[in-house]
Amino acid sequence: MVRKKINFQSKWGNTENLANMVPSIGVGIAELIKNSYDADAKNVVVDLRGGFEENLARCNIMITDDGHGMSEQDLQNWFDIGDSNKKRQDQRHSPKGRLTTGDKGIGRFACKQISKSVTLITKAPNSPTLSITIEWDIHDDSTNMEDVEFEYDIDHNEYKSLFPKPEQSGTILILKHLREKLDNQLQVIHRNVHTLVNPFSDIDGFEIDLRTPPSKKKWEDIGTKHITQFAQYSFIANIDAMGKNIEWDFENKHPWSMSQGKRSGSWRTTNLLEGEKCSINNTKIMIYFLGRDSKLKNSYTTSTGIISKDALDKLCGFKLYRGKHRIYPYGEIGGPSSENGDWLGLTTLNSNNSTNYFRHANLVAAAEVHPQTNPKIIDMANRTGLQETPEKTQLITLLRAVVKKMRTELCNPLPTKPPKEMQPPEFHYTMSIMGKVGDGLFSRPTIKTSPPTTWSIKPELPSGIIFDARNGFISGTPTEAMEDQIAYIVSGSNQFGSHAYQFHLQIYPKEEIKNPPQTPSTSSTQEIIEKDHFDDTSETQVEINFELDNSIKVNLAKAKSKIQFLTSQAQDREEFKNALIDLKMQIEEMIENV
Repeated sequence: MVRKKINFQSKWGNTENLANMVPSIGVGIAELIKNSYDADAKNVVVDLRGGFEENLARCNIMITDDGHGMSEQDLQNWFDIGDSNKKRQDQRHSPKGRLTTGDKGIGRFACKQISKSVTLITKAPNSPTLSITIEWDIHDDSTNMEDVEFEYDIDHNEYKSLFPKPEQSGTILILKHLREKLDNQLQVIHRNVHTLVNPFSDIDGFEIDLRTPPSKKKWEDIGTKHITQFAQYSFIANIDAMGKNIEWDFENKHPWSMSQGKRSGSWRTTNLLEGEKCSINNTKIMIYFLGRDSKLKNSYTTSTGIISKDALDKLCGFKLYRGKHRIYPYGEIGGPSSENGDWLGLTTLNSNNSTNYFRHANLVAAAEVHPQTNPKIIDMANRTGLQETPEKTQLITLLRAVVKKMRTELCNPLPTKPPKEMQPPEFHYTMSIMGKVGDGLFSRPTIKTSPPTTWSIKPELPSGIIFDARNGFISGTPTEAMEDQIAYIVSGSNQFGSHAYQFHLQIYPKEEIKNPPQTPSTSSTQEIIEKDHFDDTSETQVEINFELDNSIKVNLAKAKSKIQFLTSQAQDREEFKNALIDLKMQIEEMIENV
């Protein structure tokens, strides 16, 4: 084993300043994962299971990747504060062609923000295994970097076996003696790691495995792509390389919409920016709308059931990615509307005009800006958003305009409830249906929403009356009188739901009919009216000279019975109206037989 010495090339106090640029443990871990991505790793394992000991000195986090690792020269560069080879234009891509993400090399100092000690174990292909441990707090900030030396080992016996084959490579970071327990940070870490890589963009061969104690997991593990499959509207657009046009594809899958389908189109950026030339280019925009109505949310499911509001809140928001990696904290639910969560101010805009904008909480959305062709879209050094530049202002204006255009032109009107044709069935009958033995009886349901496809009735109707299970019609000629009225319940259902309605039926004995017709003879309409006492002294009588057959006379008698019910039995306006509808149907049948 060979042991050599190495030292930092700056003031020790700078390590504290750089560490403070990392605002939280979650963002710090995300920075370290970005380093693994830049190292062409295919797999990154973030093991948090050692971070829950009561004694902080025993708490640790281990991050392991299978990237290209470090040579001795790479390790020396790792100690050169403020230097990042990724900032040089000729090294903006990794050996395997990935667009690198680091600019200031502060990711390494995320270790100092998270823990008091870090052990780095790394190996490049066909190179020795290098290992070094750094104790961050043993030196005063005024100490000169040149006076601080750390020893690193080459092929340490304890670590050499981690890479048994010469061609193997990778890096292991062991963060020891955490500065705070992970109990209160775990869900935030999960969210930061989960959304670190743009979930809407495919990155072949890069997987993040976050390992946590099962007993500590208090969230639903739901992928962003999974939730977007339930979106009522989806909008995918690209700003071209010249920044002149936005080509978009839109799909309407809203179950309450009468205009479902796909559309494509193009918008001029100068029109969206009210004549201003667009400086933003090579940018992808992905917007998915998810309604929060309970009837819609019940369809947002996983294998364990309906997705909770809390889980949905954490997935929603308009996030921003520079390349494949996220710019924090844009898109977090709950942050101040200007700089944190709702950085586009959509909720305020929606409150002022709900027909022009969506609420922030209804969107699972992201914009992915190409960093090389948009060099003025720059992260803040402390990882708390973008630097203030005219390009940032224009990006916000442009994204707001895209959301407005989508809302007003592609999602207008926005359904707030199902149309009648898609609502659960709702129907009613006359509340009290009355008939006589020997007289024809007919009643049909009045349907307010979608018609049922299956019908049933309980209990069984009396002899002579039938229930049509195809349409809910009740008809027939009763043969037996009923001592008392009986309550019946009609049930109807279809793909949208079910409904039940109760009515009462009463069949009276057949009354003696004076001068009943003996044969199918004819007589004048005026005679029928006089015999059945339909004359009304308040109205002028009109003599009708044409003749009707006996079936029409019988139907007129039924109509008379219905009118008597209307004037004596109807309980309210609704029942009166329903009885009139039944009467109208009887009259229409008579018209057909004239």
